[in-house]
Amino acid sequence: MITARSQARRTLVIVAVGMLAFIGAACHPRLPSDTSTTDVLRDARTLYDFGPERPPLNAEDPDFKGPVVPNDGIPRMWISTATLKRGVAVPKTRILARIRSERAYPPMGIAAGYNYIWRNSRDTSLAKRWVTRIVPADSAMRRHELRRDDRLREYTHGDPAEPRLVILHVHSVALAACLEDPLCRPAGHCGYY
Repeated sequence: MITARSQARRTLVIVAVGMLAFIGAACHPRLPSDTSTTDVLRDARTLYDFGPERPPLNAEDPDFKGPVVPNDGIPRMWISTATLKRGVAVPKTRILARIRSERAYPPMGIAAGYNYIWRNSRDTSLAKRWVTRIVPADSAMRRHELRRDDRLREYTHGDPAEPRLVILHVHSVALAACLEDPLCRPAGHCGYY
């Protein structure tokens, strides 16, 4: 039997738990951990313009720990920077770039055709918790989560606001993306693969 006194205690506990959850959320904002391919494609079409396509750059990195392929294993591809269209509301998530590839490149989840580099946040203070993915326009292809090079190494120099594809010459070759990232100092961009 619930008395007025036990009901009051029960209400107090629920409020206290609710307050703790609220305080935790204020200290550690929730980041979107995922978005659908449909949402990314809609955002790419309605919110972004894409700059001119640029081919990959070349760099030496004999200590690269990511996946490598034979020298002829990387297809021809190009990258273009995404910028928000004028007058659109700034979304919480972000499309960094569009990649066009002549054929699939499975080690980075790149499909033939268009692919988008999507990030779950714009907030640079949350960079340690960013999720960055390759999202193919071909919805039959799986999305691929990019991994930040744990050496926090940049693969090329230049404007950190310009994402780049980089063909790394290791003992064979590898493909990586150089993306804006405040954790990588001093240049402000890091390698992702």
